[in-house]
Amino acid sequence: MDAKDFHGFADELSNSIMTYQEANHRTIISRLYYGAFLSVQKWLETHYKQDYLIFKGSTHIRITKCLSHLAEKYNQPQIEDLAEQLRNFKGDRVTADYHLHIPVGDVNVQIAKQKRDEVMQAFYLVQLLRITMPNPQVQTK
Repeated sequence: MDAKDFHGFADELSNSIMTYQEANHRTIISRLYYGAFLSVQKWLETHYKQDYLIFKGSTHIRITKCLSHLAEKYNQPQIEDLAEQLRNFKGDRVTADYHLHIPVGDVNVQIAKQKRDEVMQAFYLVQLLRITMPNPQVQTK
């Protein structure tokens, strides 16, 4: 499965009429986040596995710490921007998944779609940086 399939699934959900609309909204936000998150994770595991494996903790912590590490290692602040965007987007996912006392509606879905687009744009730009990073290596498992 391609992580970006979560984006298509979330878009299909947002275009459907559901009986449990708030649960639908919460699911959309979560899937939008995971589509972006899993794309970045796969890229790190494929291209920067040795750096990625240095870090411990939850997968989200490992990804954002690894991105921050790469930003410093290669003096590329755009990578830190991606890490910060993922941290911020995770907050929306946590609210959608765990804070049921906080209402989630159409506006939250639209914000999540915008954040997904911003994360994916930042991710695309970071992938382009590999050309200028010293000794980029595709590392095998």
